[in-house]
Amino acid sequence: MRSSIGKSVLSALAIFAGSSRMVLSAETLAAGQADVARLVLAGYRDNRERLRSGIYRATGKRSYNSKRHGFDTTVDMSLFCAFDFDRQLFRFDRTEPHFNPKTAGDSMGGKFVRTVDRVIQRHDGGDTVTIQPAGARPLHGILPFDIRGIGSLNLPEVERGTQVERAFASPAGFLAEEKIEAAVAESDRIYRLSWLLANGQARRTIWFDAAAGYSPIRLEDRYVPGEAMAIVEVAWSNESGVWVPSTARLETRTGSLETQDIRSYSIAFYWKQVNGPVPDRLFAVEGMEDDTDELFVVDTRLGQPILIKKPESAPLTSRPVRDGRTAGWAIVIGASILACCALLSYYVFRRRIRGVRGT
Repeated sequence: MRSSIGKSVLSALAIFAGSSRMVLSAETLAAGQADVARLVLAGYRDNRERLRSGIYRATGKRSYNSKRHGFDTTVDMSLFCAFDFDRQLFRFDRTEPHFNPKTAGDSMGGKFVRTVDRVIQRHDGGDTVTIQPAGARPLHGILPFDIRGIGSLNLPEVERGTQVERAFASPAGFLAEEKIEAAVAESDRIYRLSWLLANGQARRTIWFDAAAGYSPIRLEDRYVPGEAMAIVEVAWSNESGVWVPSTARLETRTGSLETQDIRSYSIAFYWKQVNGPVPDRLFAVEGMEDDTDELFVVDTRLGQPILIKKPESAPLTSRPVRDGRTAGWAIVIGASILACCALLSYYVFRRRIRGVRGT
């Protein structure tokens, strides 16, 4: 075991020895710790870059305990993801009931597709597929994430879609090698790296397993000093020569003890394939449902919504149900127009009353 780890160390260091991106400040780390940091980050990056395409399903629980709002609930969560990074194709589906008891029975989530030139998405339970310009943000509740960030990003970062490559990019990334505070070999396979975050007010510590491709197996965010604000635990499996997550638990805590909110994911990943071909249909309108004839399809890439497909059973005058933010903005705009009309009517009425009294 020690011999194989030693060979991995030499190999990883040889690959990255000449990289200007791997320069660690001598003022930050002692020479021995700098070598450990280079080794671990090199191995972790190598395993991430080996994952080029894949399809997985995931099931688990999403929990929310809020002392501030007075509820404690857990819901079932189902995910589906397909990706081909070389072709810049990404598909992410989420299905789960709403975790807020006040909206019990409502569902959240939906389907999200990102390609080079467009975004395609729909809300869970909605009857409209919307085609949008490239770069459009996901609809509320879908919360797509890149599987490569599991283990090194906390729950809020995952839900925001934080890109792991940017997080580790030198020198600006918040997990850049130049910002490492400590790098320690706890055994011949477990390594611990720490970063100071939030201007030194918090510390992130990540444990990496050399026997699993230097993949992160535990993350802790703590106040300096203080209890853990976030914890992530990940188990890994080797699929087609690449280490990928098999289970993950992500938990985050916010607020004081009296008003604390605790949110968590507990997920099991089931990989259909790794680094194999991914069907193009998964990234097209036709792949959003098995029965696309029952959906409206609206294209907004030209700045105006254009209905390009409707259910065969729908009358010619049918209009698609708007999804997400579009519907919300329509309500706000409509209410504003009605309010302006009411104020204008009141003003005209007062003017007429004054005119009658003046005569």
